[in-house]
Amino acid sequence: MNAFIQTRGSTADYAFLGAAPASRWWLEFRDATSFEQPTIIVVGKDGKWRCYLSGIPSQRKDRVGTAIRYTLILEGGCDDNVEDVLKLLNAWLSDATLGESGRLVQAAMDSVFDEATVERLLAVRDADGKSNSEVERLALEAIKKLPPSPEQIKSTEPGSWYSSTRSGRGRIELFSNIRELLPGTREGTAALLNLLGTEDEVNRLVEQARSHVPLGVLIEGPEFTIVDDVFSIGKKKPLEAPRPIRSPSSPAWVAIIILVGAILLVIWLLLRNH
Repeated sequence: MNAFIQTRGSTADYAFLGAAPASRWWLEFRDATSFEQPTIIVVGKDGKWRCYLSGIPSQRKDRVGTAIRYTLILEGGCDDNVEDVLKLLNAWLSDATLGESGRLVQAAMDSVFDEATVERLLAVRDADGKSNSEVERLALEAIKKLPPSPEQIKSTEPGSWYSSTRSGRGRIELFSNIRELLPGTREGTAALLNLLGTEDEVNRLVEQARSHVPLGVLIEGPEFTIVDDVFSIGKKKPLEAPRPIRSPSSPAWVAIIILVGAILLVIWLLLRNH
């Protein structure tokens, strides 16, 4: 497993501590989420997985007093031991959606990436093996401080779906998807995206990001009619049976025709007598 950490110092701008990922694959979702706010993207495909977590706050602040954030990118293969990765994803999902007062991931990250360590690693700003090894060691040390992830619950949505970040069922479904993506028993994407708010916006993302389907996503939209529900994407509603058209031979039509004929006959007789 490879781990990459992006953060900033009191004066140095945001940068990766050590090496950076080979590609910035998460940018495919830049129109669907603000990376400065809580975001989760987990992709599993072809025996490999990638995780992106951003918007993680730190107690450290820059020189003007603005809170500093962490971004974590983890990449590995489906044969890797992913229990520590699941601990991290579960903790950040809880922090991001439930507003846990303890801010589990923040506390774990700040405990190992203190100000002195971050400033030193940013000053080096290289991609040598020594720096990378230290960053990955510290990241794993932080993750091990987090509580265990919950037991596996089988996903109930094989296709694409969306739900509210406030939905308990939606959070369970998202984590179930993640548990299946990492070992390779499922391919697709599970995400928490903060710029999507409607079903139409989710549908557009599914159309645009076809390489990432099936896609399961939590969104921060307006109040759902049924908050604690999961909504499938792409399932057409059954067509309504066409309503029968009354034939002119039906009794009602016959009565109307007789009545109209009688009225016309009366008018003709009146005109004839005059």
